[in-house]
Amino acid sequence: IVGLTSLWDGMGQREERVTIGYTWPAPVLFLAFKSGWAASVLDEADPKSIDHIEGWARRLHVLVRILVLNLRRNGFEPDRVESVLRCAPLLAGAVHEWVRLGGLTGGPREGTNFDPTVYQTMKTICDNLRSPGSM
Repeated sequence: IVGLTSLWDGMGQREERVTIGYTWPAPVLFLAFKSGWAASVLDEADPKSIDHIEGWARRLHVLVRILVLNLRRNGFEPDRVESVLRCAPLLAGAVHEWVRLGGLTGGPREGTNFDPTVYQTMKTICDNLRSPGSM
């Protein structure tokens, strides 16, 4: 997370060639993938297994919060910040679920239902970041 935020801080120069609009989904995809992968091998009887999923989800929450705060501090246009806040829950939730339900291993497993946890948590965080006192 420190490395990624350093990269985004460096992008404060707003070069035309590579904009934050094209780069912010990459770490969100990575962390959502990892949380989905951890959830796909969940052993509900093992607290460490549950902690592993929650750890990846926490990283995802922290990442999006830091990204939005850095975008605001660097003076990026409000519409860029808004697009991150609007899209991050959908992106993270969809990737997490795709991996969790077996998207990498040939299709959904039997008896699995959609789990909105990652999407809902991200949506709550992003909604809170929209409020005026979130800085």
